[in-house]
Amino acid sequence: MRYWIMVLTIFLAACQQVPVAESKPKAPSLNVWTMSGKFSFYHHETVLGSFDWERDEAQYLMRFRGPLSVGTAVLKGRSGAVEFSNDRGDRAVDTSAESLLRTHMGWDVPMEGLHYWVQGLLVPGEAARVAKDDYGRYQVIEQLGWRTEISDYKIMHGVMVPTRFLFKRGDVWGKMVIKSWDWQEGV
Repeated sequence: MRYWIMVLTIFLAACQQVPVAESKPKAPSLNVWTMSGKFSFYHHETVLGSFDWERDEAQYLMRFRGPLSVGTAVLKGRSGAVEFSNDRGDRAVDTSAESLLRTHMGWDVPMEGLHYWVQGLLVPGEAARVAKDDYGRYQVIEQLGWRTEISDYKIMHGVMVPTRFLFKRGDVWGKMVIKSWDWQEGV
């Protein structure tokens, strides 16, 4: 009888669901990366398109493409200066990417926060309220006056990273879905 109880116990233990060994996200703290995906922004009207975002330690390049009303818009940022240009010939320089997008595209996008939130990180030194899932991954980040909801994570290159975002403030919102992401750690 003891033999059958031990066999039954081992059998039931083998049937138990065991979480994947690495279920918590690794916050990659990325220095150099390239990502691409889709976006939609809403502020009085919805704008849909795609984006490419390249970043290294000293600068970034973000390219938005959309329908004819949007065309292509480019942000180039480096130490204290951001350049804006689009395919209609508009060009401007400012210290704030948010200001340039608001002025030239009519978009309210939290660029400073997005740099961190797309990595599953909080903006350093800024107060935040967060909610996490059972694996310790951020589901909601409230920071810099924005509420960011992260609804999907995927393993890319062996690292668990967020891939689907909704950020909102009042009646303004934006969605981003990351389709591909490549990076170098610790460069």
